[in-house]
Amino acid sequence: MSHTSTADRADRHRQLFALSLLGVGLIQLIKAAEQVAVTELAVLLDYSVIGLAVLVVGLLLPAVVAKFRLPADQKIVYFSEDGYAAQLLRRAFRVSWAATFISLLVLEFVARDNAFDLEPSFYIQIGLFIMLAAMSGTFLVLNWSAGRDALGDDA
Repeated sequence: MSHTSTADRADRHRQLFALSLLGVGLIQLIKAAEQVAVTELAVLLDYSVIGLAVLVVGLLLPAVVAKFRLPADQKIVYFSEDGYAAQLLRRAFRVSWAATFISLLVLEFVARDNAFDLEPSFYIQIGLFIMLAAMSGTFLVLNWSAGRDALGDDA
């Protein structure tokens, strides 16, 4: 049995967190699509929201349980902000903030006249999707490209 270090486990849990945020973002996008979909499709979309929610919980639950089971001396390492994934998350949060700011400006312009006759919740859900997808996507791309760099030019 191989033993994973606490720092590696924390990085892996942060990666699961980023994937989970992508799932939550997709839930927001699907809920926005439900508002403009025909009834039959809206029912299917609602089931997909339930499936994605179960997937998100399934991704996060093992990490949450593992956090509570950590010995006190390992919690300092686990919650350290100096880790590789923690640094990538901070970078991804900055990109997400900028993407959200720009998208809110665009959505405000589009929603101003309400030419599409959509509920305000539609625009909020689209904004949440952009924020979460930008954060998760940025983290995953940075993580993937750093992994490729670590492998060298062969990858």
